[in-house]
Amino acid sequence: MNALMETISQNIFGIMIGVFILIIFELINPTIMPYVAYKLSHYSKAYINKLMPDKIILVRHGESEANIDHKIYNQKADWQVNLSPKGHEEALKAGEMLKSILRPHDTIECFISPYTRTRQTFQGIKKSVENRIISEIEDPRLREQEYGSHTEEEMVKIRENRKKSGQFYYRYPSGESGADVYDRASQFLDKMKRKVNIIDNSNNIGSIYLIVTHSLFMKSFIIRYFEWSIERFEQIENAKNCGIWILEKNSKGHYKLTTPLEERKN
Repeated sequence: MNALMETISQNIFGIMIGVFILIIFELINPTIMPYVAYKLSHYSKAYINKLMPDKIILVRHGESEANIDHKIYNQKADWQVNLSPKGHEEALKAGEMLKSILRPHDTIECFISPYTRTRQTFQGIKKSVENRIISEIEDPRLREQEYGSHTEEEMVKIRENRKKSGQFYYRYPSGESGADVYDRASQFLDKMKRKVNIIDNSNNIGSIYLIVTHSLFMKSFIIRYFEWSIERFEQIENAKNCGIWILEKNSKGHYKLTTPLEERKN
């Protein structure tokens, strides 16, 4: 830590000298500052990217009661839906899979949707990797798309309309559109980057970010990060229950999706 702070201090001192020199150049040539501002912004973004975790791992919740029978929504709110017995087993297997890819030095920061099924999924995963976890944060931005309050009979017609309009643009009556979930994914990605503190790196940044969430959020996060088109969004099949999507960072600080995505069947 002392070596890191010394390096940062040296960098700050160098930057201060550089700024002083730039002021002199600005007095000589007023057009240089916009160019320098652009380069400094680029350098700052690149530096933050390099401080980001080595992997971002997205996990969908295990099989839920609603995945078996949608009529459960007549009895309880979406956030209250539990995992099925199979879903609990899937969560345990996901934890074992995650443990198998960990390196000896890996530590995990966990971000969890506050829904019951995602909490239960995380608890299943946690059994295999608890000694590697350094933080657990519930974030409402990771929640499921809000469908509004509808009977199962009403949902049949709603799903037909959604199929015609597409997942991204269709807005559930008194609920959210896929675009709203995309906005939440954007906000969450910004939060991840803000968590990296350049000046005071006393924040212990885990080498892995684990995000336990829902299928539409996973798709939204991916297309937001890679800046893919809405058409590409519609082509991607939802992650299966306890499906795992892994983004790995390269030497330039950019992530690559290493998990093959399944294409939707028309």
